Amino acid sequence: TSVIPEDIPCVAVRSIKTFFKAEHVTYFVPETNDTFVMIMGTGYPAELNGNVRVKIGEGIIGLALEHRKTLNLEDYVDIERHSRVTISEFEKNGLKADIVAPIIGLEGIYGVVTIAGMAFRVSEEKRYMSMIGDIIALACDKARVFLGNDLESIKDDLCNIFNRSYFSQRFVSELKKAENYLLPLSLVVLEIDDIKSVIEKYGREAGNFIIKSVGEVAKNKTRRADF
Repeated sequence: TSVIPEDIPCVAVRSIKTFFKAEHVTYFVPETNDTFVMIMGTGYPAELNGNVRVKIGEGIIGLALEHRKTLNLEDYVDIERHSRVTISEFEKNGLKADIVAPIIGLEGIYGVVTIAGMAFRVSEEKRYMSMIGDIIALACDKARVFLGNDLESIKDDLCNIFNRSYFSQRFVSELKKAENYLLPLSLVVLEIDDIKSVIEKYGREAGNFIIKSVGEVAKNKTRRADF
């Protein structure tokens, strides 16, 4: 069965707690343009859900949102040395975060996850948390597209593959992941030679057939993770 968008925070919190053997995990979602509210947490009193807010730029969570990247305590301390940081409501409530990962998808920041009290060294787990953040963002994107009414807007009518609009959004996300993980990123460009002369000689239908065939080959010869 498919996971609906509303289920993702619950699944994420439970999975992250188990994976990192963490004592505390929280999940924040946007409430306004600059404010995020805690909707779920483990290891904290349930009454905090819906009542703890963080503004962009405040504390370690707000800075992770402002810089749009995963931060750990070492990063936070380093930023504090060079600039003045406002304490957030999160810290004022005595809550702690060893690592903070924004959930950034095609439509912007969907949320932010914090973890604390891990069984492993914080410095070694930042990269994994960043990866998990990207996986959550991808799940949010797919849930919004495939369970919503947006699929037609990102698919090419002729080839039935993702269109340029989707590519432009996804490519930015892939560049960010490549930068975060220090991994190479490859881009394959296909060009159909003399397609214009084929259309002029045999008609638009012949040209469409060729374009559609190339699209099918590209789709069938790539992995799902490559789109």
